[in-house]
Amino acid sequence: MSESIEHPGIVEQVDGSKVRVRITQYSACAGCHAKSACTISDRKDKWIDVEDASGDYHTGEAVVIVGENSLGREAVLLAFVLPVVIVLGAIVGGSAAGWAETVSGAFGLLVLVPYYIILYVLRDKLKKHFVFRLKKLKDQ
Repeated sequence: MSESIEHPGIVEQVDGSKVRVRITQYSACAGCHAKSACTISDRKDKWIDVEDASGDYHTGEAVVIVGENSLGREAVLLAFVLPVVIVLGAIVGGSAAGWAETVSGAFGLLVLVPYYIILYVLRDKLKKHFVFRLKKLKDQ
């Protein structure tokens, strides 16, 4: 059985088969007793577009966004792990080629440009792969 990640949200907009849901992310320190003295923002709103042609959702409705756990791991791999591996590989390769440290470091950062361009070009394909589903809250 595949585990899933669930996050509550509010339907902000319904446009045909596209449902825009607002989720609120809270930082780990949102429940801290010293949060009033802290300057760290403890909440942030994000909007997620979900394809749903059922027509069962309406603006202002409380819902749950469901995503597969494996997709979360893939997203972390694409967003964080691979870029670090690419940068380190470029720096090590540049150092092995006898380049100065600053040149190797700059090269390591520059190789990220094509990586992120490739991700941008493949964004529609990635949107089709990273799919979220909607569920109604049971207490409504």
